[in-house]
Amino acid sequence: MMKKMLCFAITMMLILAGVTAGMGESTPAPTEGGNPEPLTAKELAEWADGIKARALELGPDNDPTDESAETEDGIVFAYPFATLYADKAEMNGETRINAITMSDEGENMPRKLNLSMTPGEASALFPTDNPQMAGDRTGAILYIRSTGEDSTAYGRVYRDGQRVQAIEYGEIVPDQKGYRIAVLSCLFTDGILYEIRAAGFTENPDAQISKEDRDLMIEEMKALDLKDEYIAVKSSRNGTDLTPFGPEDLVFSGINFLTVKPEELPEPYVQDMFDNEDGTWILTVTGEEYEAVFQCDKDGKNAKIVSFTVNGEELEGPRGVRLGDLFHEDMQRFRFEGRGMDENGGEVLYGEADQVPRGTVSYAGDDGITVQYVTDIGDGKNVTLLMRYTFNLLSEIMILVGE
Repeated sequence: MMKKMLCFAITMMLILAGVTAGMGESTPAPTEGGNPEPLTAKELAEWADGIKARALELGPDNDPTDESAETEDGIVFAYPFATLYADKAEMNGETRINAITMSDEGENMPRKLNLSMTPGEASALFPTDNPQMAGDRTGAILYIRSTGEDSTAYGRVYRDGQRVQAIEYGEIVPDQKGYRIAVLSCLFTDGILYEIRAAGFTENPDAQISKEDRDLMIEEMKALDLKDEYIAVKSSRNGTDLTPFGPEDLVFSGINFLTVKPEELPEPYVQDMFDNEDGTWILTVTGEEYEAVFQCDKDGKNAKIVSFTVNGEELEGPRGVRLGDLFHEDMQRFRFEGRGMDENGGEVLYGEADQVPRGTVSYAGDDGITVQYVTDIGDGKNVTLLMRYTFNLLSEIMILVGE
C-alpha cells in the first residue's frame, strides 16, 4: 500500500504542478512577436500602485505603530495578499512603498508568477538571451539590454550549482543625482518559488546608487554574461520532455566515466591495490569527495573503471545530481513516462523492467527510495546510475559498469 501511495503521490505532484504553473492574475508584457519584454521600472511601479490601492481599502493585520513593525526596509504593513514596507506608520495616498513581498499564494503577482513554479517556469515569463543559463556555478545572466539613453534592464540567476536560489529581474534608471534599481526577486527553495520581493518603485534618495556603482554593476554582469563554464541541466515536470539516461550523461564534473584513468581523477587522492586471487587486481582511488574502483593488471596498468561513488556534497554526478538533492528535483531531470508498477512493486519510469535502456524506482519503506537508470554502452555492457534517497534526500550516488 505504501508503495502504491508513493507512486500515486509522485504522479499527482507532476500533474498538479503542471496545472498550477499556469495560474495567475497579471499578464506578461509581450513584444510584437509574442515574447515577453524585459521588466521595467514603469511596469513594476504600476504593479506596486495596484497593490497599494488594495492596501488603502483594507486595514493591516498588524499594528504599524508598534516597535516590532520597524525594519530596515521600512514600516511593515501586513495584509493577507502581501506585506508592504512603507516610509511611515500611516497608509495613505502620500505613503511611499519601499518594498513588497508575497510569500502566500496571493493574487496579482507580477507576470503570472505563482508560488508553485520551478525556476524554469518562472523564467519563461520573462525574456532570455541565455536559455541554458550558461555562466558559472554561482550564477548566470539571462539578459542585459539598454532600455533607454541611460537605462539598463537585466535578468540574473543566483545559484549553487543546479540549485537556484534566486532569479532577479531589474531595471537601472536615473534617479535625481544618481540611479535607482527597480527590482523583482524570485526566491526559491527546494526548486520551488516560495517568495517574491519587489523594490525600487519610485524616487527615493535613500536608495540611490552612484554612477560609479552603476557602471561597476553593469561591468560585473557583462563579465558574467561572457562565461559558459557551467549550464543548467534541462528540467521539466513533464517527464516525456526529457531524454533517457545515456552515454552522453557519463561526462560530469570534468570526468569522462567511460575513458577515465586513475591519474586523471581530481587530486588529492589515495590509491590502494587489492588482489582478487584470480589473476585480476582491483585499484581503488579515494578522493575528497569520491571513490573510484578500477580493474587492472598486477602493476596497475590497463586500468578500466568499474564503479564511481560520489560521497561529498559538492561533487556533481550525471545531470548535476548531488548528495542532499530532494527526490522531486532529480526526478525532473530524467525521463519519466509513468509506465506503472512492475512485478516486484517498483515503478517503471521508462523502458521495460528487464530491458536496456530503462529507468525504475523502488520504495523501501517509509524512508528509502532507490532510483536506477540503465544505458547501453556497447560491447555487451551497460552502465547503471544508482541513486538512493533517505527521508527524501539523496544520500548515495553510484555509477556501475555491468554486463
